[in-house]
Amino acid sequence: MDECLCSQEKRNLATYFVVLMNESRLLQILEAGKLNERKMEQVHGVAELAKRCLNLKSEQRPSMKEVAAELERLRGFERHQLVQKSSEKNMSVASEGVDAYDSPPAYDSHGDS
Repeated sequence: MDECLCSQEKRNLATYFVVLMNESRLLQILEAGKLNERKMEQVHGVAELAKRCLNLKSEQRPSMKEVAAELERLRGFERHQLVQKSSEKNMSVASEGVDAYDSPPAYDSHGDS
């Protein structure tokens, strides 16, 4: 753990978390090797929300409704990125000249092929 934090702060996980967040050292708590860049933005958003929830002044903490809305926004952010990535992949396939909807061969209206 950090030597700059007093032993009492080390024993209190919430205080330790807030101190690390204030010092922009979130990665020190996380197993960062398991996170990709896209997930890191989401983790940072959740960590910021958790920090607000740990505020000692209750009037400065978000309501449960605000927490739920923020978490839903963060989930939507992930969904948006997945849709965007899928769309980019589809555009790449289309630009390669691959037509997933090839037209069936045209038939003569007189029965001739």
